[in-house]
Amino acid sequence: MLSGYIGYAQQGIDVLDFIKNAPWDLTKSEIDAKYENYKFELADSVKTLIPNNFITLGDNIFSGFQLGKYNGFTCYMTDGNTGKPRMFIIFVDPTQTVDTDEKELIQYTDSLLYAKLGEPFQKQENYTTDDGDRGVMRFWTDQTTAIISTVVRYNSQPEKPLVYLITLVNADDGSNDFRIARWGDSMSQIIDREGRKNEWTGQEINPNVYSFSSSIANKLCDVLYFFTTNDKLTRSKYYFTNVSTDGCISDYKELVSLLSEKYGEPIAQSREWADPSYEKTCKEEGYEVYMGRLSYYTYWTTIRSRIIISLKGGDSLINLAIEYSSSIHEQEAKEDRLRGL
Repeated sequence: MLSGYIGYAQQGIDVLDFIKNAPWDLTKSEIDAKYENYKFELADSVKTLIPNNFITLGDNIFSGFQLGKYNGFTCYMTDGNTGKPRMFIIFVDPTQTVDTDEKELIQYTDSLLYAKLGEPFQKQENYTTDDGDRGVMRFWTDQTTAIISTVVRYNSQPEKPLVYLITLVNADDGSNDFRIARWGDSMSQIIDREGRKNEWTGQEINPNVYSFSSSIANKLCDVLYFFTTNDKLTRSKYYFTNVSTDGCISDYKELVSLLSEKYGEPIAQSREWADPSYEKTCKEEGYEVYMGRLSYYTYWTTIRSRIIISLKGGDSLINLAIEYSSSIHEQEAKEDRLRGL
């Protein structure tokens, strides 16, 4: 086992090829055998450049990775049940980003990933963590892998250099995407499983919706399933029907907490004022939401789905909803929406 970095020039592992061919089906012992010549330990001099939350990466670390002009290393985490990888994190060597211009790094890595993966389905240009660290994120997905490109400036640890990493996540374990359904299911399949008649009243406007009233987390809501014209489920929603001015903020925060338990930490959160001047005169946030002056959004992403919870108002209504959409049928859903225009 080596410390520091091995020679990248000899038989380096191309990051872009690795993204497309990550060894999700191999066990830990098989991965260790395949990349035996690349296994190494982080040198102390390198550890000092890595943010504290990444120092305890374990012993599943391989060097020899190349992303264009940058060298790097990869660590991975395995699933406790299958013994197979659930996540790879690819780092650019932090010694190469000590004096790197942030915009230059973003433009360079974007150019490589966009050429290989196409346009990301989601971009975060300026997210900020609770610690005050800020960064830029790009999200891609296919049927096996979620790909997240991240540039982070650790303001909470100013001694650390600019950090660039690519996270690969394998989360498709065959479980349902929304309630009893998986993306691509037909309306008849879902009606049979739910066992509820269709209460949707907008058939003349859109016949491709299945809806009924229900409750989650002790909150009344409408459940909605949205299908393409060729009968594939691509989107779904919980729309809460008994939301009050006094309780909307606490309802929203409770649901965010429950979703975070299921999907992990959100990738982004925002609290948006329609006009910055409203914040200065705000006395009760629930009323500001009701008036349409304040909105809340929180986002999660999985290998197959994007989840957004939103709280907003206007026109004497408070809208609290959780929307799920398929990331693997995104193009198909888009084409379906454009059909007939």
